Amino acid sequence: MLNANHLFEAACYVDEKKRKWVVLCILKTCYKTLSAASFITRIEELKSSFESGFMEFNNFIYGDFLEESFLMNAVKVCMCFENFFKAELLLSDYIIHEIDETVNQGKYIELAQRQQKYPIKISEIKQEEGLLLQQGNEYSFQSLKKTTIKFNHFLNKKKYYSEIAVPKKLIQILYTLNKRRNTLHYFVTDSYEVSNENIDEFIYIKEYFNKYLVSKTNILVQELGFPDVHLVKPL
Repeated sequence: MLNANHLFEAACYVDEKKRKWVVLCILKTCYKTLSAASFITRIEELKSSFESGFMEFNNFIYGDFLEESFLMNAVKVCMCFENFFKAELLLSDYIIHEIDETVNQGKYIELAQRQQKYPIKISEIKQEEGLLLQQGNEYSFQSLKKTTIKFNHFLNKKKYYSEIAVPKKLIQILYTLNKRRNTLHYFVTDSYEVSNENIDEFIYIKEYFNKYLVSKTNILVQELGFPDVHLVKPL
């Protein structure tokens, strides 16, 4: 169950303004997360040293660049985009919380099963619970869990990533990074191979982030009337 009067529960489903406010909070967290990933913020330096030859690249990598491991960078990239995709779903009026198929004698089993295949509209869950005409925010969603949909939904199910217009190229890159992130459950080594291809993939991630996430953050800052100090700059 989620309460509609709680910011960190279902306030994002009450009305469009609250939804945008929650989305802005999510996007600001995404920005902070990716800003701390050196493979993103300093990827142009990495590419330049890589193209300059082994010695310069080796000195760069084992000098001040490796403030944290490749794996930790992969974790931050995946965390950022998992939440960015959920913010995109919210902006498109979809729920991001998992539907509980066990409550009310299995009343929401069908919806929960459909959610495994494609996103569910906020209006649909409100209609199912008889909340379409509900005023204010003193109510709750019996059908929703506190947990949100898994990152794998976006990486493996076309109806999820296509609904928010995420390029297939980005999905493929994130899929590979997420596989590496999952090795945290059995963290034997953090060795990795650097190539022009995976450097270009990080550059692509950074460009996509700056083009879409940064711009959407700043649009919401202005729409919601926050001062310019809340605007963010491209990485």
